[in-house]
Order: sequence, then C-alpha cells, then structure tokens
Amino acid sequence: MMEKEEIKKILPHREPLLLVDRVTELQLPDRIEAEVDIQKDWQIFQGHFPEQPILPGILYYGKYGTDSRYLVIAFGTEPWKTAIIFSGKPDAVLPSGVSGSAIVSECHS
Repeated sequence: MMEKEEIKKILPHREPLLLVDRVTELQLPDRIEAEVDIQKDWQIFQGHFPEQPILPGILYYGKYGTDSRYLVIAFGTEPWKTAIIFSGKPDAVLPSGVSGSAIVSECHS
C-alpha cells in the first residue's frame, strides 16, 4: 500500500484535486486500485446541497483520471506524451453521506 506522501512524490496534483489518499494495489503496467477519503469539510460541500452534502459526480471522473495518470507515471511513461482515454462509463454508486465515506476505484489500461 502506498500512502499520500509517497503519492505526492509521483503525482503533480495537490489538494483539492489530489483525489488519492492510498494506492491499495498496483499491477504495472495495467491496473491500479486507489482510495480517497471523503471529508465533510471539503469546500465543494459548501455549495453543493449544503444542507445534505452530495459529492458531484464529475469528481468521480476526476478521480479516475488522477488514478490513471498515477498508473502511467508509475509505469515510467512520460505522462504528458500519453493520452488517457475513458471508454464506457464507470459503475459508480454515489454515497448517500459524506463523513467517513471513501471512494474506492479500480482502473485498467
């Protein structure tokens, strides 16, 4: 398992768009499983249904992109010379609450 500080050494992303807290599985060159903990104090929740915060679905796609970029960089490919193309749609279930929830994602090349 790789934790956030190690991830920051590889990815150029930073909060609030570093949507990876842990890499739980990495099988180079083609598979990554990663998690991000959803925090109730994320700024996005102040404006997205503040009475009952809901994580915008587009952030799920951002997370898949971040995970995919990590996979490309970890494999040793020059990240800005490699296109990441999403085909199909992920099977995402949006959590009903935010506190104590996590997004677990799996990406394949």
